[in-house]
Amino acid sequence: MECGKLNVGIMGCARITSNVIIEPSKELGGLSLYGVASRSRAKAQEYADEFGIAKVFDSYEALLSDPAIDFVYIALPNHVHGKWIEEAVKAGKHVFVEKPLCLKSGEIPSIKKALTENRVELLEGLMIQHHPWQDFVKQLVHGRKYGGLKRVSTKLCIVPKYDYKESYRSIPEMGGGAFYDLSCYWLQFLQHIIGLETCENFLGKSGFSGPNGCDWTFDAALRYRGGIEAEFLCSFEMPYKACHVLEFENATVRIKDFFRCILGCYKLTVEIEETDSKSIEKVVFDAQSYYISQLKYFVDVLLGNKKGINDDLLRQSFERVRLMEEIMASAKQGE
Repeated sequence: MECGKLNVGIMGCARITSNVIIEPSKELGGLSLYGVASRSRAKAQEYADEFGIAKVFDSYEALLSDPAIDFVYIALPNHVHGKWIEEAVKAGKHVFVEKPLCLKSGEIPSIKKALTENRVELLEGLMIQHHPWQDFVKQLVHGRKYGGLKRVSTKLCIVPKYDYKESYRSIPEMGGGAFYDLSCYWLQFLQHIIGLETCENFLGKSGFSGPNGCDWTFDAALRYRGGIEAEFLCSFEMPYKACHVLEFENATVRIKDFFRCILGCYKLTVEIEETDSKSIEKVVFDAQSYYISQLKYFVDVLLGNKKGINDDLLRQSFERVRLMEEIMASAKQGE
């Protein structure tokens, strides 16, 4: 797949960058890993040598000032996403930022203002939203083939591949903990299939028993007008699980291991079990990599092959930030 010529500036030397940008860029073609910056030049140089990145910058500001860079990928700790989105947008760079877009709703107005004043694109890295299985589930909900939707239960438990105690994930002030790391996937899914506008109330709960008082396991719940309930469990300490279960009046729909496609090109199955007959239908989607699909989407937008990232997609990102903040506050008050 040839996508044209775009120079990428990488901000931060996070492990995730290899999965999100470096490896997918090899599949897409036409992308140049132009430059990288970190908190120290030595770290950036080591990263550039490992991954064949052409240029090393002494600072994030120096990277943003280079006119050759078309877009930046921000893979920095959660609490500085908002700051560097704003700085990158003001520098005239398109921005691809890791989730969450920012931590505090108070950061949203300045990001909006910068976007209004500069004609650039901003995408939050929620790779799952670029896979067609979400549209399929949305059609099941709105088509009412199996009656009305009653409940959505989501479990997302990730076993760390490295010691999170050595990362920002163990520092509450930096957006650490399981909820800020994983809840955006739950909320984005709900936004896509039923929206969040009719949510009547919400609740968050955690023992905050992780390092430095972070939430290592977190329960959340939403209730909609009309009675639909949505439950969420996320954890860094429970066995791996990534599953959506949707209970309709006449069927149960399961999307098991929905995170699998972050590991490469894999098939994904939606399982539909009818309540009365107990018959099970399996809808299998062709093998696809979340990260390749996400990067291709963003590159296509920048090259004009797809329409720009619309206001609704950004509105959803901002809506998630506000709701995540409120659910976290409710959990802390409950503590």
